[in-house]
Amino acid sequence: MKLITRSPDELGKSIPLDEGERYVIVVRPRAVVFRFSGLVFDTNKNFILPGCIPLLKSLKPIYEQRPDNKLLIVGHTDTSGEPDYNDELSLERARAVEAYLNQDDGAWLARYQTSVQEKKRWGELEDRQMIGALPRGETDEEDPVRAFQATRSLKVDGIIGNQTRTALIKEYMLLGDAKPPATVTITVHGCGENFPLDDSGLELDPDPADDAHDPLDRRVELYFFDGEIKPPPPGPNSKPGSKEYPEWRKLAKLVFDRALGPLPVLKVRM
Repeated sequence: MKLITRSPDELGKSIPLDEGERYVIVVRPRAVVFRFSGLVFDTNKNFILPGCIPLLKSLKPIYEQRPDNKLLIVGHTDTSGEPDYNDELSLERARAVEAYLNQDDGAWLARYQTSVQEKKRWGELEDRQMIGALPRGETDEEDPVRAFQATRSLKVDGIIGNQTRTALIKEYMLLGDAKPPATVTITVHGCGENFPLDDSGLELDPDPADDAHDPLDRRVELYFFDGEIKPPPPGPNSKPGSKEYPEWRKLAKLVFDRALGPLPVLKVRM
């Protein structure tokens, strides 16, 4: 028995079949969504926390089944902060995920620059989180930075300079093993604080509280579309009352949903 997968649009086209062979034809949904929430981002930040990284490996079977899809990455914030600020932050989160998937270490290095707003800027905390997520390797070094440098053939000075940080980001990006095929095109979009979730983390909250620090709302969703993204994104950001995002939720079949719980605190001496 042979399995044939087709999108709804392809069902109107002829399917070549071998005489005497049995087939199962599976209709592929027009869109699917991969989403996770919880401890995905710290407040004000777009750095992807270590607890999310293993989940990204679950993207591989989606790539295999939908190698020519259009991928829409949608970032969100909670309702703390001003709306305009959250619009920008949600878009930055979507771009950070795009950079991670594409293993674009330069985009992540730019988040450390002094030109980045101080409360959004990456620094020692993000370095510490990445080092803690990576295998230590065999070394007598006790300092985690020196241990990383010693086991990666870097200059061992205990200082996270540009060379060490670049190597650190590159290796962290490989942990997820989630690079899409070149045939998958990516669009990023930010929904700001406009679509927070209810307490279940499953449905939209019809009456959200203002100025709420909710990790479930600091989330990201990856929508895979057969053909064009419909309805198309209303520019870089959705505004309050926008109809597109609720339509994406209705249209897409959920293939992965994980709400991350509390993670153990990792203390690393820098």
